[in-house]
Amino acid sequence: MTPAAFYGNYRFMSVPDETVMARARGPAGSDEARRFDDGVRIIAWLREDGFEALFAGGCVRDWCRAGRSPVDLDIATSAPPDAIVATMRRRRAAVQEVGKHFGVVRVRPGRESAWYEVATFREDGTYSDARHPDSVVWSTRPKDAARRDFTVNGLYFDPFDACVHDHVGGRVDIDARLIRAIGEPELRFREDALRLLRAVRFAAREGFTIEPGTSAAMRLHAHLLRAVAPERIRDELVKMAVLDTTRRVAAFRDLVDTGLADVLWDLLFPQGWVRPDDWARRVSEHLSNVGDLPDGSLRLSVFLAAWIGPMSDVAPPWSTLADRLKRGASALRLSVDESELLTALVAAHRRMVGRLPMDAFRLRRCAAHPLRPWIVPYIRAAFPTRDEWAAFGELAARIAPVPLKPLIDGNALRELGVPPGPALGRWTRWLLVKQYRGEFDGGQDPRTTAVACVLRRLAER
Repeated sequence: MTPAAFYGNYRFMSVPDETVMARARGPAGSDEARRFDDGVRIIAWLREDGFEALFAGGCVRDWCRAGRSPVDLDIATSAPPDAIVATMRRRRAAVQEVGKHFGVVRVRPGRESAWYEVATFREDGTYSDARHPDSVVWSTRPKDAARRDFTVNGLYFDPFDACVHDHVGGRVDIDARLIRAIGEPELRFREDALRLLRAVRFAAREGFTIEPGTSAAMRLHAHLLRAVAPERIRDELVKMAVLDTTRRVAAFRDLVDTGLADVLWDLLFPQGWVRPDDWARRVSEHLSNVGDLPDGSLRLSVFLAAWIGPMSDVAPPWSTLADRLKRGASALRLSVDESELLTALVAAHRRMVGRLPMDAFRLRRCAAHPLRPWIVPYIRAAFPTRDEWAAFGELAARIAPVPLKPLIDGNALRELGVPPGPALGRWTRWLLVKQYRGEFDGGQDPRTTAVACVLRRLAER
């Protein structure tokens, strides 16, 4: 069914739903209940001043599904931004006018409350920057729903009559487990290309399928993702990467099916790197085998490393690959820790397949790496039955998860006669390799042995 046909047949629904109301309220005395009550207080203030006001968007979507608890509660209203500010200040609520130009005002109803986004019903003009509308017009609830991204996000909830208001078929698509663009999908993606990634994330997170017409439009306009700010792309990828294993794999498969993975690959490796025909299958298998990971944005590094590790047999030399990883991490605005972990994971994978040396030093250094909680499950997923993994796992179990502190730092090396400059770094690495190999352990104090080793080498030069 085409989008036009779907919306031609769809009739507006306004249905009282006590189940949704119970989920919205949350357990008595819980944080959810307090957040809901504070949101209702804002809605009540706006209604007292003669405006329509309701909960809107993602929170309503989550309340319509069992087992979902929204992070943010957003409110939509017929009140213009100036009226929102005036209403809230009369009630002594805290107000931030940071998004007032687009009809959004942030409100905190009490000193201990969370912040709520209160947005005026609006219609959007053209999107010349593929992110923000060039102009907005204050409007009505049906037209406000029509300018949103996906039907599941186009719902409104009235907490006073426990009624879900649905202008776009969101409840139908929730029941059918579909992610469908509102109106013409091509227009929605041209307005803001980040919606391409949001569709994938919502589908993976909810266990939904992307509606065929929406999916076709995503494939057609996947190239628009190149114009999206890297920071926004990174944030969406992090939200995919922190999902559980099954949903993370589903997100990757949708990225591949819609052509978005190709665009992301070009952003990560703009110099070009031909992938084998079975690349997507190999990455999916690797991601499926990655077990539990610590929480946090570093999961993004594991997600991206899995795109690269299975290609070690066709990868460029390490010096070239390391440089490309650095450039790709910069292009996607990865943090320093995320970039370091991405490089460490790919390097560990390369060593396991014999493309980089894997002697006792490197095993020990990898096992003692401060990012070990991320490296171990990644390597175990890639090589669950390999002898190298057995050796690594045994070593990792014995070694404290902290790197060895250098026995002799740069200042001490200079005092011993090592010249400053690039040579100093090479001497430091040379000593650290010996230290990790245990060459300074034994009879004497390890530092004394290390100093003697340095002096002998200087004398031989």
